[in-house]
Amino acid sequence: MTLLGDKLTCPRRIEGPHREVNLDTWKVSHTGAPLLVCSYCGSANPEQVLDGLEDGRYSVGTTTKSYKIYVMPSHDKCYFQHFTPEQQFRFVQLHNQRREQGFFHPIEIGGVSHPVGFSVMPFFMRRSFS
Repeated sequence: MTLLGDKLTCPRRIEGPHREVNLDTWKVSHTGAPLLVCSYCGSANPEQVLDGLEDGRYSVGTTTKSYKIYVMPSHDKCYFQHFTPEQQFRFVQLHNQRREQGFFHPIEIGGVSHPVGFSVMPFFMRRSFS
């Protein structure tokens, strides 16, 4: 369980020139959502996102990036670099179980709600054509 103020090394930090460890913490989201976010990159905490996707509090907003999603309805971003391999697997399972039942946040065009999916798949997922 992740707690407010817990130390971490942001995976996005180590992708760049700033490779120091344990400089980052989990802080409260500026959106007002009950989510913790990384102090370095602003990514929502993956444990909380997955729990919210599982119980229906959150849905996945659209993006054209393979490395993040938007957590709806708060619009917090969640970078997949923060996911462990086990969390990636859980995300895929939730996607496969719930993609027809509210996994994705619908978009509204002209007052009509339209279901959506991934325009670009997360970097750890592949489409199945079976």
